[in-house]
Amino acid sequence: MRIVLFLFANLLLVGTAVAQPQVYGDLRVSIVNSMKPEMEKDLGIQMVDNASRFGVKGTTELSEGITGLYKMEFGLHPQDHGTITYVKSVDFTNSASATGTENLALKRRNFYGGIKSGIGEILFGTPYLSYQTMGQEVDPFEDTAAGEHNEGATFGLSMFTAEMWVDNELIAYTTPHFLDGALAINAAFIPDDSEDNKHDFSAGATYHKDGILASLQFINSDAEMDEDKAQMLRVSGKYTAMEGLDVGFSYENANLEAGDLKQNYIYVSGTYEFMEGCKAGLSVGNQSDDNDNNDNMFDGLGVNVGGWHNFGKTTTLYALFSMVNFKEDKDAAGMEDDNNIQKVALGVSHKF
Repeated sequence: MRIVLFLFANLLLVGTAVAQPQVYGDLRVSIVNSMKPEMEKDLGIQMVDNASRFGVKGTTELSEGITGLYKMEFGLHPQDHGTITYVKSVDFTNSASATGTENLALKRRNFYGGIKSGIGEILFGTPYLSYQTMGQEVDPFEDTAAGEHNEGATFGLSMFTAEMWVDNELIAYTTPHFLDGALAINAAFIPDDSEDNKHDFSAGATYHKDGILASLQFINSDAEMDEDKAQMLRVSGKYTAMEGLDVGFSYENANLEAGDLKQNYIYVSGTYEFMEGCKAGLSVGNQSDDNDNNDNMFDGLGVNVGGWHNFGKTTTLYALFSMVNFKEDKDAAGMEDDNNIQKVALGVSHKF
């Protein structure tokens, strides 16, 4: 796969017209006060990074009607240095995980090269899957201090909404748009480089027209879940009900064959711009287990309330309250624990 990317990079260099590369970024930090309500314990005030990033992207005209695309995006953690051991995949049934090691201050996020023409768009590398981006579309609190973590998707959206394939190169294809530009079909193949020969794939469709965004996405994950094959289905939508008012919805069903575990994720959100540059938002997320005999530590309810104010076109200040309550407050070993959390945060996003 790396050979393919190398050859494609050289192909871009011989393009007949190279657009000026665009350097971009988003610095995101917040001041967070967290507490464990059941323990009545204040965890104190912290300054945290909320998935800051920078990158380079651009296009190259290869020939008439054929355009080369490229993007190189890094996660930027200015507060940190050295390396970190992070979770690459999770075995829900056995509460185990596969890990990797990466430089914490500079993390690869979204890397790809590709070609766009009259027959569609094909990307090589580590682009986000449509399964991920459609979840991100309905989450106004993505990459803030809301939820269990300080970045990524908030409670009620599965881990497949996050950067699951950051270390796995893939091939993604999107068809031309049909129905007056409203409907597109997508597919992706994630090859397994190991001797196990376990490959992942994703497929789906997206409709976007007249303020309606609707999507159906599916993932079959074999290699990423180690011994546990998984199928993920997402139905999501976003609707601009009137000027300034957006509502979003996502439902996910996770079917993990080992242990016959079935997990449901429901997420509902809404934002309203009540004056120019000022917006309020609310989201509710629920995670539940279909198996009555399976005490799942992931079951629970999450609520986020917040507001955003834009200072010009590049800087946004936000404030939020977030809470997550688990049905079974246990740790990975099944012991009683206080995982419930409440947060108050003040954050800023500055784009360039």
